[in-house]
Amino acid sequence: LYFFWYLDGQVVNGGFMQFFLNGYLIYSQSILTGLELVGDPTSAKILQDALDDCWKHKGEFELVAAGKEEWSWLRERLPEMGRLDDAYLEHHDRAMALFELYIRSHPEKFVCIQ
Repeated sequence: LYFFWYLDGQVVNGGFMQFFLNGYLIYSQSILTGLELVGDPTSAKILQDALDDCWKHKGEFELVAAGKEEWSWLRERLPEMGRLDDAYLEHHDRAMALFELYIRSHPEKFVCIQ
């Protein structure tokens, strides 16, 4: 669940492209597992679609990561990423509510009072 905040912070501030280009791809499987844990299949589907698009256009991402192309070039080439950003933001409040519900329902996993 902790890694979800990497996804959320990056996507809210710069979209899935920012999430991938800033090196957070390595946390994707853990994030998907966390989203399933809290009962958020919508966010999991959006992330999986973004991952699929990222892998499909791996070469383009590598050009930007290497500084050979600009982010704007990539954004123009991958309009689906923008649609996925919008879908994520549209679902954002519901995702936060699901996280809150999970945490409140399982306080023993988050708080230890001695």
